[in-house]
Amino acid sequence: MSAVDYILILLLLASLYLNWHLVQTCRSAMKARKKALRDAQRLLKRGEEAQEQAIADKRRFLEALGEAFLLIGPSGHIVLANTLARELFQEERLEGRKVGSLVCNQELLLHVQEAFDTDGPVTKEFTLSAINSPGGVQNGITAWHLDSAITDTPIREKRILLRNVTQNYLTNQMRRDFVANASHELRTPLTIIVGYLENLMEDELMEERPALARKFIGIMHQNSQRLMNIIEDMLMISKLESGHKAILKEQWFRLTSCADDVFSRLDSIREKKQAALHMDIPAEWELYGDPFYWTQILFNLVENALKQNTEPDLSVTVAASLAPDACVITVADTGVGIPAESLPFLFNRFYRVETHHSSEIKGTGLGLSIVKRAVEAHDGTITVTSVPHQKTTFTITIPLKRFRKGKEA
Repeated sequence: MSAVDYILILLLLASLYLNWHLVQTCRSAMKARKKALRDAQRLLKRGEEAQEQAIADKRRFLEALGEAFLLIGPSGHIVLANTLARELFQEERLEGRKVGSLVCNQELLLHVQEAFDTDGPVTKEFTLSAINSPGGVQNGITAWHLDSAITDTPIREKRILLRNVTQNYLTNQMRRDFVANASHELRTPLTIIVGYLENLMEDELMEERPALARKFIGIMHQNSQRLMNIIEDMLMISKLESGHKAILKEQWFRLTSCADDVFSRLDSIREKKQAALHMDIPAEWELYGDPFYWTQILFNLVENALKQNTEPDLSVTVAASLAPDACVITVADTGVGIPAESLPFLFNRFYRVETHHSSEIKGTGLGLSIVKRAVEAHDGTITVTSVPHQKTTFTITIPLKRFRKGKEA
């Protein structure tokens, strides 16, 4: 072989080596590129998953808020809403809808639109009438608390929160009514006492007219006792409405013992009214609860029946029976009955049924309210039915877990 052949062979080998090396380099570059692409795809997927997780976490947070949430864009279109907001506006989907285009709850919508149109944060409370109150109506209205603020994002969206505060509103209203009624009830006997005290302070009255002075003292004593009764009932209802079970000294006791005690304490009124008291409760039946409050429940119901009825031959019966899932206690009388229009308000504090002899009844006006709260404190319910001039029945329903048949005496 000549030198030229050797050179050609070397050049060919070099060319083959270079081609092989180039192929290997390309393969390595391709592998590296594929790996980088796979890594990028994994990172992108992780980013998407993280974004989806963040959105899901955000939605879970919004669903757990306990308040209706709206995020509204600058154009007035809803960007985000939770389930409570959809229920509040009675719409299956709110995202993408313009606030002004919603058709339900126009009264509510007016407050939301006003908050959206206002620059800066808004905090206010308002009430809705019955026709525009979602989710059921109590006393004809619902009350709402609204908070709105502009987000810190460049888009400057409006965030609006709506919370149902009806229970707080009604509680505050009841508290105001209670204070007003209590002030009136306390002022009446106090005014009488002060008036008679002023008369007694005249020196001549005690010496010259001792019989009249004693009468005045008797009237003051009666009104002082009435004052004490009102205060005691107010304290009792306050304890019951506190919601603390600790006020109950619960134990197993016989309901007949409570009824016997009540009949004994009311015997003088029964005799004066020429009424009959009956008990239809098996002697061995026992309840789990506070016997003090159960005595008070029966006392208030039976006393109320005796005082409210002036007709002769009145009969009052305290009875107990078993239903499939409850123990039922009734207090029924055969008196004048209660007008149908008064039944919904009967357990309200200081409510009195207007009758021709209502001015003669000197109760505190809290008796039936105490009964209702005491029954509820024992996990029970109470209802009342009445047929004028025939029969009135108070029915108490107690869970079976609070009942047992004890040993016969």
